[in-house]
Amino acid sequence: MRAYDAHFVLVGQPNGQRPATTAALLATLLAAVVLLQLSLNGPMAVETRVPPGSSSSIEKANATSSMPVGQSERWGFGDPVVLVGDSLTEFSFEPKWFGFGLRLQAYFSRRNDVLNRGSQGITSQQLLSQYNDILTASVAAHQSPAAITIWVGTNDIINEISVENYVKNLKEMVKATQIKHPSTKIVIITPPPVSDESFARALRSYRDAALQLAKEAKLTALDTWQTFLGPNARWDKSVDKYFYDGVHFNSLGHDVFFKAIKTLLP
Repeated sequence: MRAYDAHFVLVGQPNGQRPATTAALLATLLAAVVLLQLSLNGPMAVETRVPPGSSSSIEKANATSSMPVGQSERWGFGDPVVLVGDSLTEFSFEPKWFGFGLRLQAYFSRRNDVLNRGSQGITSQQLLSQYNDILTASVAAHQSPAAITIWVGTNDIINEISVENYVKNLKEMVKATQIKHPSTKIVIITPPPVSDESFARALRSYRDAALQLAKEAKLTALDTWQTFLGPNARWDKSVDKYFYDGVHFNSLGHDVFFKAIKTLLP
């Protein structure tokens, strides 16, 4: 008897005789279908499903991806960019103004995390006392930051920290970074040209000192005076449009600063 005739035997039994159960009938029909498949096409292919997230599924994804093998697993696991400083840094994650820190996080999406280590009201002296802890706690044991920005000085005048001590504190932070994370790019940012003219003129000496330090140490520097005032860096009242309180950035200030800082980061 041919395999594909099996079902006719069952349905063509003498009157009054029925299969013992419906299950038996279905099992016999299934067997007939399998035998027919084997006789016509050979063994049926069986698909093996791999759970998402397993090593096999990752290898399969890499094999079909247009990205270099291994690149996709590293998305979001690059060394972080660490922003260190006073309230100008702390407020960079302010949603109301779409702060430059938030913009950097979007800019570095799937490449590097951006960590905010700003503290309102902090001076260079206070930051120095916490700096080693920041270097240690901001990254995993096997990592070094891709870049660190150091932005202080605005509060030093208020707390009567001299330009000389300001520079000394910056040098100590730079040295600590270079010892612990020699591959990290350091970006020195100058105190900004705030809206109040007398305050801005006092800050200019700190700005000049920060730029000189960066030049001598062969570091990258962001001169906020040129960023907001143009190449001659001469203060005028036009800077007021970048601040909501004369010192801290509004949306326009964050936008201008973001465009300047992103070009200096790796």
